[in-house]
Amino acid sequence: MKVDVHFKPLFTLIFKYKKQHALAGVFMLINSLLSIMTPYILIRIIDDVIPDKDYTLLLQVVVAFLAIIVLQNGSKLISDYYYAVIGKKVVYDLRLKLVNHLNKMSGRYYSDANSGDLLTTINSDVATVEDFSTRMIFTLISDIITAVVMLIFLSIMQFDLLLVSVALQPLMFILQRRYNQKIHSIVTRLRNHHGLYVSVVEEYLSSMLTFTLQNAKKLFFRKYYQSARSFYEEGVKLQFHLSASMLSSNIISGFITISILSYGGYKVMIGAMTVGVLVAFNTYTQQLLNPIFRIAHFKMNIQQTIVAMEKIMAVLDEPIDIQHDNGGIKPMVLKGDIEFHNVNFSYNDQVETLKEINLSFASNTVSALVGTSGSGKTTVTSLIYRLWDVDHGHILLDGIDIREYNLHYLRKNISIVSQDTFIFNDTILNNLRLAADLSMDEIIAAAQAADIYDFIMSLPARFDSKVGQNGVMLSGGQKQKISIARAILRDAPIIILDEATSSLDTLSEQTVQSAFQMLFTGKTVIIIAHRLSTIEQADIIYAIQDGRVVECGTHRQLMAQQSVYYRLYTSSAEVDTVKSM
Repeated sequence: MKVDVHFKPLFTLIFKYKKQHALAGVFMLINSLLSIMTPYILIRIIDDVIPDKDYTLLLQVVVAFLAIIVLQNGSKLISDYYYAVIGKKVVYDLRLKLVNHLNKMSGRYYSDANSGDLLTTINSDVATVEDFSTRMIFTLISDIITAVVMLIFLSIMQFDLLLVSVALQPLMFILQRRYNQKIHSIVTRLRNHHGLYVSVVEEYLSSMLTFTLQNAKKLFFRKYYQSARSFYEEGVKLQFHLSASMLSSNIISGFITISILSYGGYKVMIGAMTVGVLVAFNTYTQQLLNPIFRIAHFKMNIQQTIVAMEKIMAVLDEPIDIQHDNGGIKPMVLKGDIEFHNVNFSYNDQVETLKEINLSFASNTVSALVGTSGSGKTTVTSLIYRLWDVDHGHILLDGIDIREYNLHYLRKNISIVSQDTFIFNDTILNNLRLAADLSMDEIIAAAQAADIYDFIMSLPARFDSKVGQNGVMLSGGQKQKISIARAILRDAPIIILDEATSSLDTLSEQTVQSAFQMLFTGKTVIIIAHRLSTIEQADIIYAIQDGRVVECGTHRQLMAQQSVYYRLYTSSAEVDTVKSM
């Protein structure tokens, strides 16, 4: 029952391609039927051609044999081609389904997800499913057809000899069942160890320079050796049990062969059977045993697919907290007024990050959020972007709860510039354009406003320069400038700056601040900053402490109160003074 639940979506994908299945099935059947003909030709050669020295019949038999071989292999080639098409389409569909589903997950899911395990699911697990959806499942169908045809043919040829050949086969199925149980548990552990191993390697490869600069190689290798050794040990166990399973099958096959030759040889000696029939019967038996062995091993092989499908379905069954295609509203014009009404939120349903928050971010206004690390500032902006939804209360956009907006429309109208800028391993031009339909004049103007144009023009390939994995060829300040240029190009009505200039020097910051003044016109602007000197001109400043709004007002008003904001500002000023010395 468990297998049915996990495999139903896969079977839906596999059997979606009916035309390819029909063609592959026809040629697979032709291949199976033609395989019956070659042993029959052996009978004719041994019993008729050789004793009678009939050269004409020999020529006819040879021509027939060659024709059968060509047709059989040609049919197999065409069948394999169509099954390869089906397999690749299934993999494409399944990976696309996984990526689309992951793209719809909320921040709650991503905060707990293991990237290495997800990578293993999308790559290795889906590849395992491809093997099942082509080679395994359709080989099984072919083997069943071949086995049935061979049994009928052998029963007609020598029924008593057939009974001898199948006498030991129940023993093989009993042994395979025991191996299957052991292999399933090993495959499950191996898959989990592989996910951990990939996670460790992926973490290192994405941050090699950081590991080197922080002298953290020992930490990496300690984690690597531990995960790699566990993966290696389980892999050895799996290979041992697979080999032992095959060995038992080979031994049983040997006993069956010697039984046929012994009893068949006795029948030849007493004249109850010809040599040609014995040779052909033994050949037919091998053609029968091979499919039966593969059928017996099928359940063992399917264990890996079951584990892979469990992992795939675990991702696909993960509930989507925030629906993307929610049919929400998409106003022609978005003013950008944002209000928080008694908002409570927690990341883990235990400790509240925001408590009874009330905020107002008006359009054509620059608002700032200040507070110590962990006070909840970035959480506020994440809730506006709907990476999470509030636990209690409401967030209104132009007087309408943001949950009533179409999610794509909502996020399209919010531009975020963060201190953690992600740079694609691509050209500077593509990192600025981000697949949007923008003219080169617009891109150049944004690069100039973000104070990154001169740097780009100093590069040999200019805008076509590659920046490396996660922008490894760029400094922190250059990455931030690219992020700022992106925000200028996006021209969204709501702009969130989360430590947007933290990596810039004083001169660059002054240039960018001038660009921001033009960018801010008519927009709803929310600034999060530790360097509080950058928000002195904000229209309103909110001080957040332990998830609550404790102060609000202009810079002048809050400084006059000499409370939370005053202490944060004076502390920031002291740090800036020390850095400038």
